[in-house]
Formats: sequence, C-alpha cells, structure tokens
Amino acid sequence: MDKRFEARMRAVIAAFDRLMDCSPLSPTDLPISIDGGGVYLFSDGLTHCYVGRAKNVRTRIMQHTRLRILDAPFAFRRAREVLKLPATYAAARSRKQLLADASKQPNQPSAR
Repeated sequence: MDKRFEARMRAVIAAFDRLMDCSPLSPTDLPISIDGGGVYLFSDGLTHCYVGRAKNVRTRIMQHTRLRILDAPFAFRRAREVLKLPATYAAARSRKQLLADASKQPNQPSAR
C-alpha cells in the first residue's frame, strides 16, 4: 500500500474515532469554540442519519436547522427519503417546486 495513502487513512480513522466519541449536542448547545471547518454528524438516538462537512461547521448546522424549509437541507433530505423521492437537480422536482405544488393542495386534516 502506498505510504501516503496509508498515512491519510490512519488520519481519517483517527478523525472518525474522535467524531464518534463526541457527546451529542443540539444546535442551540453548540459551543462558541466551534468556529472553523470540520465534519458533523446528525443522529437520531443510535441511528446515524447524515454526515456533512463544512468550512464553518457552526454556520452550516444552523442552516440545516432553520425553521424555513428552503433553508433546512437536512430536513428536506429526510423528507425526500421518507417520501421516497429521488434527489435531483431538475427544476421540476426542486425544493421550490415541491413547496409550490404543496401550497396548491387543499389543507388536509391532521391525524391525531
């Protein structure tokens, strides 16, 4: 195995181990010290749902968790998975178009 590749893989494994050892946080509990780039993991209990990387982790996590769906890519991605809608860059199935289509539908009664 190439020595550089082997060294890089050891670094990736070490970084993964550090990520998995982190305590879970909610977006409102992010320490001020998180001000640079890195990798983040969204989990639901012991189920890991999404891994992302960003130049500014704090900003990216806050973008994922905004209340507006156009600004919440993680929530939209999870909705696509639940609804079994394939990811696409086509305008016809974009977030904007799906939201516009949903707004044309009559209000459905909520299940209780």
